[in-house]
This record gives sequence, C-alpha cells and structure tokens, in this order.
Amino acid sequence: MSDSALAFEQLRLADGRWESALRASALAPPDPGFAERIRAIASAAEQEAAAFRTADGAGLAWPPLPAAREMNLSYELRRNGRRPGPVELWERFDAAVGELGAALEGVALSAIARAFINLADIAHTLADEIESIHSSLSGSRPTVRDVAKKYKAVRRALVDAGWSVVRQQGSHEVWAHPDRDERIVVAGKDSDTVPVGTLGSIRRASGLEHLR
Repeated sequence: MSDSALAFEQLRLADGRWESALRASALAPPDPGFAERIRAIASAAEQEAAAFRTADGAGLAWPPLPAAREMNLSYELRRNGRRPGPVELWERFDAAVGELGAALEGVALSAIARAFINLADIAHTLADEIESIHSSLSGSRPTVRDVAKKYKAVRRALVDAGWSVVRQQGSHEVWAHPDRDERIVVAGKDSDTVPVGTLGSIRRASGLEHLR
C-alpha cells in the first residue's frame, strides 16, 4: 500500500471514530456517562490528529470547510449549556473547538492535527475532573492516586525526564521534550496543588505514569 493510500485509510478510520463519538454525544441524555462520552471524543480526536499528521507527511491536500469555526460538536456540549465541571475548563474546551474549526477552514494539515490534539488534551482533562466530582459526590474513599500533587513536584519530574520550558506566556509555561511531539502547558505556583484533571493531562502528554 502506498503512503498516500495508507494516509487515506487512516483518515477514513479516524473520521469514522470521530463521527461515532459525536453521534453518541448528540443522542445521549444527561447522565453519569457524560464523562465517558467526553473521553471517547478525546480519544477520537487523538486518532484524528495522528491521521492528519500521516496525511501531511504523505503530501495529501485538504479541501477547506467553510464556516467550520461555527461548528457545535453536540447539543450536550453546546456553549452556555448545563455542562458539569469547572467553568474555566469548559472555556478552554470551547476555545479548542473554535481553533479546530478555524484550522478546518484552512489547508494546513499540520494545523488541523495540532488543533485535534489540543482538543483531545482539554477533553481528557474535563473527563478526569468530572469523574473526580462524581467520585466525591458518591462518597468514594480516596485512593493513592488522589493524593494531592504540587506543581513543584510536577516541574521537578518533567525536568528529570528531559523536559524544559521553551516559552512562557504570562503565568503559562510551555514545556517541550527533544524526543516527543507533545507540548505541555504548566500554569501554577510551585506551592499550588495541581487539579486532578490537569495532572492527568500532564501525565498522558509526558508519559510519566508515576505522576498520580
């Protein structure tokens, strides 16, 4: 199979998974499965990002989608809806959806891939936070992974693993690793506790499974 044919097949499979995740969200009533549906969208977005990176490497072209930045992923994920979880995370989610739409209006496959991975990152973080809230409301006892982690410990772990700050925007540090494509945003004082969802996002992006 040629590189172009392989890229087309990966895009087809990724698009199918993405559409399936959006349909599940569009047709579902509000229930405890909300976090799982967001995580399914996050995982599908990760697959889309990988497929678009492959397509970019194969030199494929992308037909721009007019008005894509106005898209709404599903009714339960709409702006100003009754969405559980931190408002700040939902604002970042909405911004990521808008960035994806803007990328889809263009022709740069690399930009689309980056937008999908950014959306996946915040969607995973949201799912973690919502699951944490549900766990607290249900009275579940905390486990080892629920122990609070400080930003100082996270920064130390990143440095030890070869990560470094490549740029800073206000209080937001952007970290990179010479052997990984991911970028990690760290925003918090060393003495601050890292939110559960944010810690999960950093763990997935860095591959540091001990960050729990």
